[in-house]
Amino acid sequence: MQTRICPLTPPESRVCNSSLTRVERHARGNYQDYISGNARRGLDGMSRRRRTEASAGLFDPHRPPGDQPRWRHTARAAFAAITLILTASFAHAKTPNQRADAEAKSFLTACNFSIQTRQGLCEINQSNFVEEYVYAKSGDISAMGSTAASFSPPPRDLSLGVPTLPIQACAWRLLIALRNPNHEDPLPRDMVAVACSHLPIADQTAARRRAEVLERELVTAPAVTPPDDWGPSIPGQKP
Repeated sequence: MQTRICPLTPPESRVCNSSLTRVERHARGNYQDYISGNARRGLDGMSRRRRTEASAGLFDPHRPPGDQPRWRHTARAAFAAITLILTASFAHAKTPNQRADAEAKSFLTACNFSIQTRQGLCEINQSNFVEEYVYAKSGDISAMGSTAASFSPPPRDLSLGVPTLPIQACAWRLLIALRNPNHEDPLPRDMVAVACSHLPIADQTAARRRAEVLERELVTAPAVTPPDDWGPSIPGQKP
């Protein structure tokens, strides 16, 4: 089909454009009637958003709805998704103390003892461990030592409810040696030797990496020292 060519200036253009069929106008891309009264009446019936888009060239009232530019919808959907993700992230964000508390509890093993004394000792061990762990995450050197000892192989009854994790024990001993204000004190280095020297090379490497993470957390997002009357709440235990 050969497209007719219309003049670009009125009144000839208006007469010629009015005689073009819809298919011809689409084929030749002649939207001069967009500026004339025909298209203006179409704009008057649009929503405010559509009129704004049409004025900016983002929406064409003569183009079928399915043929409109789609980048606006994609960008709008992407923006909505990002907003939802950020909102959910802020809603679920935890304080350093909450993270330390949850991290400590993730190490605990179940206290399921038929003997009441052992059950009670297990629950006490767990409460003490979580409490010392949160204090350790706030930079308390003494609590760091207690945390390292909790991960070390202690006497049998003292390990109830808390697992023996040599890599964690070594990592905390390394952290203590790094943060010890008295560099002439040999005890922290001796405790590193006790906790780390017997580990395989791969485990020693893992312990050093864990110590680096702990040190970075203490620098960037340390826990706040809990009040003296604070006590952890352990799932499954009576308050």
